[in-house]
Amino acid sequence: PRFPSAVQSIYVPESAKIGQMFHIEIAVDADDDVNGLVSNITVEQPAQFKTFRIEYKADQSTCYLVVNEQLDRERNSKYSLTLRAKDAGNPPRFGHGKVNILITDENDNAPNFTNPYMAFSIAEDTPVSKKVLLLNATDADVGLNARVTYTLSGYLSIFFLIKDNWLILAKPLAFANVQRFTLLVTASD
Repeated sequence: PRFPSAVQSIYVPESAKIGQMFHIEIAVDADDDVNGLVSNITVEQPAQFKTFRIEYKADQSTCYLVVNEQLDRERNSKYSLTLRAKDAGNPPRFGHGKVNILITDENDNAPNFTNPYMAFSIAEDTPVSKKVLLLNATDADVGLNARVTYTLSGYLSIFFLIKDNWLILAKPLAFANVQRFTLLVTASD
């Protein structure tokens, strides 16, 4: 038996439910009669591979990758397994194919600040548009799911704006009115 591709890639979302099935291309055998029937497809070294299992239905000529455990792309984003196809001949013949399982990201992580409490000093005569503080929050997701944006809130947030991860002075300061600012910066993805 031979698999149509030496290597297949299957994309599985990290939110896939236990028991969810994904189609795998099956092996075919060019022999005639019973020798041409693929009787079984298994995973080589199955004891090392518990996250997924293979379900092959010879009578329907279908093969599926089945999720056995909850997935987490941030822990493991790729799995590889080798399939072994056995024909019904006597003696049986075997074919092998590789399957790469790529776990796609879901937006399942919130951004976190490296330092949730930040303090800075600023002179009263600091020019407007001056960069005051670099904001740094990270998200364990990837791609657009990891893109962090910041928003300001609080009574005195009108004195500042955020641009390109920088807290920037937006209005002149007058310490006669206020000498201490408390700002709430929210990171979201």
